[in-house]
This record gives sequence, C-alpha cells and structure tokens, in this order.
Amino acid sequence: MGRGDFVERIVSEAEERQSRLLNETLALRKIKETIRLMCEEEGVRESELRGGNRRRQISRLRKRICELVEIYGIPTPTVARETGVTTAVVSKMMAK
Repeated sequence: MGRGDFVERIVSEAEERQSRLLNETLALRKIKETIRLMCEEEGVRESELRGGNRRRQISRLRKRICELVEIYGIPTPTVARETGVTTAVVSKMMAK
C-alpha cells in the first residue's frame, strides 16, 4: 500500500463507517433498554407497544419514546421499528 492521499482517504472512510455502525448498535441497545424500563413503569407489555395497539396509554408511551429521537439522537426509523409504527407517525409525534 502506498502512502498517498488515496490510502488515507480509504482508511478514514473505513474508520468512519465502523464508528457509525458502533453508534447505531449503541443507539439500538439504548432504545431497547429504555422501552423495557418505560413499559415496566407504565405496566404495559412490550408486545402491545410493538404490535401497533392504539390504546391511549400505549399511544402516550409511544409519544414519550419518540422524544428519544431528539434526546439521544436515535434515528427515526429505529424508533419506528421498535415502537410498531411508521416513520411518518414518529415524525408527527415529534412535531406535536
């Protein structure tokens, strides 16, 4: 391998990609743990939350969880997958 700008750029891109993957893994772990704790606190089963249940209590819990997008910088699609709703719903909840 040479020592030119090309090699440095490739190494830099690889390190950046690795960092992004680690951050996504940590974010997913963080949201799963937070959801578990919030469900316990509210007396709601996680399966109800992820199953798209529309009970008021569960909708309020989803709203609180959606706030994690801004607080922890967790990607909207990750929050959507973990709460059983679409990314559009997460965006709407954040806007309210």
